[in-house]
Formats: sequence, C-alpha cells, structure tokens
Amino acid sequence: MEKHVLPLYISEAAKRAVLTYNSMIADTDIGQVSGTHFKTSFSVDAVRRISRALIELGLLLPELGRYAAAILFEGVTLTRELKPATCSPLGRGVFCKFVYDVTPITSSRQTSTYSLEIEYRGIKEIKVAHVGMLALGEKEESLLHAAFYSGALSLEPGSEFGLTLPFAIESGVLRLILLAPHPSAEVLVEMDNGRRYVIKGNGFEEHRLELGQAGAFKRLMFKHQGPGSYYPRSILVSSVLAYSMRLPRPEIKAELKSVRGKEARITISNEGDAEAQKIIVVSVSKGMITERKELDRLAPGSTIEVKLRVNSEHPSIIRVIWKEFDNIRFEELRIKRRPGP
Repeated sequence: MEKHVLPLYISEAAKRAVLTYNSMIADTDIGQVSGTHFKTSFSVDAVRRISRALIELGLLLPELGRYAAAILFEGVTLTRELKPATCSPLGRGVFCKFVYDVTPITSSRQTSTYSLEIEYRGIKEIKVAHVGMLALGEKEESLLHAAFYSGALSLEPGSEFGLTLPFAIESGVLRLILLAPHPSAEVLVEMDNGRRYVIKGNGFEEHRLELGQAGAFKRLMFKHQGPGSYYPRSILVSSVLAYSMRLPRPEIKAELKSVRGKEARITISNEGDAEAQKIIVVSVSKGMITERKELDRLAPGSTIEVKLRVNSEHPSIIRVIWKEFDNIRFEELRIKRRPGP
C-alpha cells in the first residue's frame, strides 16, 4: 500500500461561489455484533443552488479486501460493495477512504438536509471513523478559493509530507481531519508564509485553523514530531481543506444599557453588510436559562432594543447568537451584580 496518498478532489477559484463542509467523527463499529446499520445526515442550508457535492467515508478495516456494504445517499444506492480505495496501514488493520460525487442527486433534490446510510452485510467488524459532505454553491458578490484533499496520508515519526495548493490562499481557513494515536504525537504544520502550527490530539479529531491576516500561502508541510513510543506509531491525515471566502456578512454588536431589578435592557446592532437572520438572545444564571428570545432578522445598519429577565441576586450572562454563513458566532455580556436599587 502506498503510504503518502492524499488526492485532490476540489480545486475552485471562482466568483459568485461558496462552500460548506460538514464533517462528523463517527467512531462507530458496525457488524454482526455491533449492528449492521449506520445513518447520519448533513445540513447544507448555508448553500443554495448546489453546483457540486461530495461525500467522503473514512473506514477502519481489519484487512484489505472487498466488503459487502451498501452506501445510500438520500435513499439512492452509490455502491453495494466496498472496493479497495485510498488506503494506508494503521495498527493491525488499514484505514481506507471512499469519496463519491453525489452532484446528480443533489441537483435533482435541492433541500437543506441530506441523509447518508451504510448497510453492512459482512462478517468481520469494521469501524466508521468519520464521514463528511462538501458542497459548492452559488452566492452573489462572493469570491471563493478552495482546495480539498481527501485520502489516507500516513506519517511515521520523523517523516514529513508537502502539499502544493493549486493557488495561493489568503486570510482563509485550514481544516484538517487527522488521527493522533497518543497525546504526545504532534503534527507540525508549516506554511510558506512563515506560519507554524503545532497540532495535538488523541484519536480522530477535526482541527480548524483560522489564519486571519497571516498572509497568502500556497505550500503546506506536515511533519510528525512525536517520539513514536506509542501504538499505532503513525499519524494519519484524512482530509485537508484550505479555503478563503469573501462575501457580505452580518456583524453583530451587543451593548448592555441598563439593569433594573429583574430586567436588563440591551441593544443589538448589525454593523456588517448583510442581513442577520434568526438571532437568538439568551439570559443565563447559575447554569439555568432565565429567558430566551428570537429575532427574525436584522438589516445592515439597524439597531434593536431587547429587554430580558435576569437574576437580580446572582451573576448573569446574556448571550447573543447568530449564524454567519456556515459558522455559529456569539457575543456575551456579563452582569456581575445588580447595580442600583
């Protein structure tokens, strides 16, 4: 088996394009003992008019071979047999990656949630390590640069592997799904813009690096820095998504105006250049919700006043939550004690 395998599936540089990537660390055994059925779903409500969609499966298998398993997306059978795909040895078994283009299905069934099922009919137990769905869509006034790699890159202690992206990414996001076999196993991520990140973990995890104003980068280097005194000895890189999206966004600012008795008065302003929808405002004290309100929308440049019940005897937190494309953001206001009578 080839150890350094990380194929490029998406290379996109386009105007009026957006991307969403939903991944789930499943860590679920399926088989005659554990149960033969696995099911999950993906929300893609941030994307309208999907132009391309991929499903990825990361499976831990006892050995290379063909496994009787039906993969269904939205009830449509993608395959009835797991054939050898991109694989790398891992411990006493192998990790294999399966990627399916489901664009014809999403094109005919435009919805906000898509289902994925695995019906396994084999004898030996297998493990669903992680699953994911990546969707490209259309959005006015947006600019997208994205590169998506999905496979099975195995790094022994002291080894390294480089990726050259199809184009430079500036002020973007780097999302990695990898398996670190032990907390002392470290991955050093180096970029050609001078940035360095050390990633630690234990088991399969997704790591998200917000790159901010770090400068453009095109070259990535992954290095396994751990001592190797653990088993399995390899760090496995399963997915790499590097992207930047420029699009109109809401920018919510909350300000505490007054607290009198059991009532707090706050203002919420949208200082961004896009409408904010379904803003949730919650007051919490001693771990319990005191009151919850929901705002349908808030236009750019507008401000609204909200009154909430708070605990007059104990500290409270007022949390304002909103969605920025496919990210959940929030702002907190803390009330330490009741001011005034």
